[in-house]
Order: sequence, then structure tokens, then C-alpha cells
Amino acid sequence: MSQTTAPQINMDRGFAGAFADSHNPKDVATGKAVKEAMPLGRLAVIDAANGDGAVMLPTATGDITNLTRGVVAHSHALESSASGDPQWPQNSAVPVLTKGRIYVEVEDAVAEGGEVFARHTADFGKFRSDVDGGNATLVPGAVFRSSTTGAGLAVVEFNQP
Repeated sequence: MSQTTAPQINMDRGFAGAFADSHNPKDVATGKAVKEAMPLGRLAVIDAANGDGAVMLPTATGDITNLTRGVVAHSHALESSASGDPQWPQNSAVPVLTKGRIYVEVEDAVAEGGEVFARHTADFGKFRSDVDGGNATLVPGAVFRSSTTGAGLAVVEFNQP
């Protein structure tokens, strides 16, 4: 007897920190979360105060305009955190996508091809479509590669040196 129907599988298309494109080249650097835990899918900037590859979440406009490194990426080496939030613990090695496409959570509606902004106050490193009254800054070398009608999951393409 042949199978005539297929079960419906409702899988998520991705999650924050997951690579969105396996066909195009991507570069992943390793940083160290010296200052704090690093949630998946957030903007990572160079932590100049702790040097030698240290990364942190942005806390000022200058962190984003001058020190952007990339997006905190997922790896199957990541263990569950005590809080249940997917994040790299403090003092761990953190994979950071510097070139390629990655899923991120956005706070508002975004347009494909639109500019990418990231927060440097409250919800550090989260992405959105505008400056939000000065609480977010334009991320250099980043563009949205998908659209949303509100908060949700979007694809960002990064091209950091």
C-alpha cells in the first residue's frame, strides 16, 4: 500500500542566532564574553577594555559605529542556561558571525533591504528599523534580507571586516 498523504510538520523557520543561509560564504570569529553573558542573535561589539578578542553587548552609540564585530551565533556546543534563555555564559568563547546571513529577533516591522539599527540602551544589542528616539544606532555593514509586519524573526546580512 502506498502513502498518499504527508503529515503536516510545523517547524520554525529559524531562531535567533541560527545561520540563515548555508549556500553563501560566511565568516565566524571567536570572541570571549569577559564582561557578561551573550544572548544569541544580539549585536556583539569589541570590548576594548578587556582586549584580546573580548566581545560585549553595545552600551553606547560609539560601540556600534566604531566597534561592531557581528552577531552572536548559535552552536550545538552551547549548554542550556539556568534561566532557560539561550546565551553564552560569561567567560566563555563566543562564536560571532562577521560575514553572512543570520536570524535575529526584531522589535518592530522591518523591510527587506532596509537599514539595520541596534539598541545601546535597555535590551542591549537587539535589532530594529529605526533610532527609537536615540536609543538605537545604525549598524555599519548590515542590511535586512527579510521583512516582518511587527516584532519577530528577521534575516540580517553582515559584512564586517
